[in-house]
Amino acid sequence: ITMGDPAGIGPEIIAKAVAKLHDRIRTGSLRLLVIGSCPMLEQARARFAPDLAIPEVQESDAAWPALCALQAGPEAAPIVPARLSAEAGRFAFQAVERGVRLTMAGRTGAIVTAPLNKAALNLAGYHYPGHTEMLAELTGVDDSCMMLAHGAMRVSHVTTHCALEEVTKRA
Repeated sequence: ITMGDPAGIGPEIIAKAVAKLHDRIRTGSLRLLVIGSCPMLEQARARFAPDLAIPEVQESDAAWPALCALQAGPEAAPIVPARLSAEAGRFAFQAVERGVRLTMAGRTGAIVTAPLNKAALNLAGYHYPGHTEMLAELTGVDDSCMMLAHGAMRVSHVTTHCALEEVTKRA
């Protein structure tokens, strides 16, 4: 799970989801690695899932526990909840970048993403309309699309991240 903007809702969503999924994690039917800001995840865990432990691991560790966290990179400055910052944007990008690298190397089986803050990404110098375009570039693909899935239903968007008046121009 990439944390998204560590100053945003991502750490809270992850802590709450982990609490609800704890039985599956405990029995071994689900394994989760959270990539992002470990201090921000710990703050959210303490508030929303105080009975759980989410140990921090290193990428070089031979094996990871069923639930753990990996620091996306060094924090140049403290990240403050609900405060827009280039540092939070940099961290959000680093989490996705690291998640892609680990998944492409076979260390993880998939990537689940928490929400990005595009203004924070822009402050950090990353100019992507969303996760889809970022993932496409990081994986080296020329063509990609966003797909939503629920049960047997799959929906791909024809247009994404554009004003309504531009839809007919893109179709």
